[in-house]
Amino acid sequence: MKIYIISSTHAATGGTELLQQLCYQMRKMSVNALMYYTEKYDGSNVKNKFELMYNNPVSDIIEDDTTIIVPETEIDFIFKLKTYSGNIIIWWLSVDNYYGFQKSGCGFLRKLYRTIKHNRNKILFKKCIHCVQSQYAYEYLHDKISVHDSKIHYLSDYINDAYLNYTFINKCDKEDIILYNPKKGYSFTKKLINSVKEYTWVPLEGMSNSQMIEAMSKAKVYVDFGNHPGKDRIPRETAFFGCCIITGLRGAAFNSTDIPILAKYKIEDKIENIEIIHEIIKTCISNYDKCINDFSEYRQMIINEKRKFIDDVAALFVLDSKII
Repeated sequence: MKIYIISSTHAATGGTELLQQLCYQMRKMSVNALMYYTEKYDGSNVKNKFELMYNNPVSDIIEDDTTIIVPETEIDFIFKLKTYSGNIIIWWLSVDNYYGFQKSGCGFLRKLYRTIKHNRNKILFKKCIHCVQSQYAYEYLHDKISVHDSKIHYLSDYINDAYLNYTFINKCDKEDIILYNPKKGYSFTKKLINSVKEYTWVPLEGMSNSQMIEAMSKAKVYVDFGNHPGKDRIPRETAFFGCCIITGLRGAAFNSTDIPILAKYKIEDKIENIEIIHEIIKTCISNYDKCINDFSEYRQMIINEKRKFIDDVAALFVLDSKII
């Protein structure tokens, strides 16, 4: 059976790369998987970044009585397939981005638009099979949408091989550097930067993989007070390279499964907590050799994720397939 993996092309992100990784892994297991793009592929960011890396075949049609895998941000695409009667799998790479991509208009009209679309989608959700990348997504489907457990399957991801294949740097080479993602929770992080001035802050922005590796190898701390729409990659990448991780409590960071770090490293992003966070940062930097051991289990989980991903793909789509 053919399996079409639906993807946008306008941004080469962790999400669009994960769709490539799934197609690539399926084909290694002799599954007839193909990419189908909702926008022009030639000259796109996705083609430019991922084609040489994964070399997945592309289809410009979707045959009936097949299987399609749709990320949560492309759910509207399902309703364009008016005569399609095959299997539909929704892969929840996030929760928050599903809502973000539903926005239209402003004020009352936007809220009404989102409500109508979401109510329509909830009917679809009960009929589809769901794969989830995070515990956060599982809880959303199970608790908020009342999707039955039998229709929810775990299919996570792993950090890029460019990172996994890199030898972890010696702890002695670490510097008093704090990393942050300026695209996630920056309004609060900026206040933190203005308060914690004794250390160097480095934004993870506009970097190649090699530049990211160099920055993460040098830093002692990574802070992330964003919304954590799913099991984000940058917290895992920085943890893999020996950074102490400090997060807020939003989205996937709230549970202890998606970001399994000690509760003392998860602090609500409130102004009155800035001094507390400052003290945690100082402790992580001044007692780095001790504090980094608090993240050993998290790093081991990250190291094991690629093997787990391969096993999940095999179980779901190859060995007595559970969902097709």
